[in-house]
Amino acid sequence: MPAMLSDEDRLYILSSALDDKELELIIFPTEQCNFRCTYCYEDFVQGRLSPEHVAALKLLIETRCRGGLRHLRLSWFGGEPLVAYDIVRDISSHAHRSCLDHGTTLNVNLTTNGWLLDEQRFLELASCGACEYQISLDGDQEEHDRRRVRKGGRPSFKRIYDVLTTYNRMRLQGLLPGTNVILRLHLHPANTGSMLALARRIERDFDPRFFSIYLKEVGYYGGQHDGSYAVFNETDRALSEVKTRLREILHAFIDESSINRIDVCYAGKANSFTIRANGSVGKCTLALDSDFNQVGTLTAGGTLALDGPALGRWVQVLAEMREEDLVCPVHRVSQLARETARIAA
Repeated sequence: MPAMLSDEDRLYILSSALDDKELELIIFPTEQCNFRCTYCYEDFVQGRLSPEHVAALKLLIETRCRGGLRHLRLSWFGGEPLVAYDIVRDISSHAHRSCLDHGTTLNVNLTTNGWLLDEQRFLELASCGACEYQISLDGDQEEHDRRRVRKGGRPSFKRIYDVLTTYNRMRLQGLLPGTNVILRLHLHPANTGSMLALARRIERDFDPRFFSIYLKEVGYYGGQHDGSYAVFNETDRALSEVKTRLREILHAFIDESSINRIDVCYAGKANSFTIRANGSVGKCTLALDSDFNQVGTLTAGGTLALDGPALGRWVQVLAEMREEDLVCPVHRVSQLARETARIAA
C-alpha cells in the first residue's frame, strides 16, 4: 500500500498543482490511430487539429512563455499522435523556440505505440525538445500480437521492438542525450507467462540507463470492448505475484522508491489540461466524452476559455486531499457533478 501523506507531502502537492508558473498541455494532434488494440476505449470519431487550432495553440504557448511561465510540459497523446507527425513537430518546434526565447524550461513527451518512430524522427523530435517516450508492450511477440494489433488485425510486435532496439543503439552511440523511454507493460490474467518472457528479453537487450519500466494492469475504461477481455482484481494474488517477479527480473529498470509513492494524477492538477482535436479543453485522457470532463474551449485568440464550476470540481478534489482521489480523481469529480445536477433540478 502507498505510504500515508505527510504534511510536507500535502504542501508540496498543493503548491505544485496550483502553481500558475507551470503548465501542462496534453495535446491530441489527431484522435485517429493506426492500431486497434483489443481493449482500447477510444472511438476515433475526431480527426486532426485544424490549422486554426494549431495557430491558437502556438499563440497560447507564446503568450504564456512571454508572461513569465517557468516550466512547460508538452504531452502528445491520441489516437496515435505520430499519425499527425507534422503537427507534433510544428507545435513542438514552436514551443522549443518560445521557451528558449523567454527562459522557460520545456519537457516534451509522447505517448505512442511506437510504430511510426525511426532514427530520423528520434533525431528530429530531440531537436524540438522531446525527452521522453511512453511505449506499451503486452507480452512477448505471440501474446502482444493478439492484443496490440494494427488496423486490419495485423501484428505489431516486431516493428515496435526494432524501434526500441534502434533507440537503445542510438543512446549507446551518444545520440539523444537526456532522453528516456518508459516501457509500459500491460498485465492481464492471460499474459503473465508471456510477460515474464518479455521481461527477460528486455533485461538482455536494453540498457537500464535509457529505459524505465511502468507496470500497469489492463482495466475497463468505458469503451465498447469492456467486458470482452479478462482483467485482474486489485486483490488478486496472481497480480501481486507477477508484479513481484517482474520487479525481480527488471530491478535495474525500476526506481524502487516509486513503488509505494503516491503519484498525483495530472487530471487533479489545476495547471494541467487536455486539448482535444476539436479544440475542447478537458482534464482526463480516459473519461474523454464524459460531461464532467469538459472544462472549456481553446479560443482563436490563444486562451483557454474555462468553465468555472466545471473546473472547480476538479480543484475541490485537490483541496479535499483524499489520497485515493489524488491518484485518480475521476470518481469523485463525477460524484460532485451528479450532486450539482441534483441540486439544480
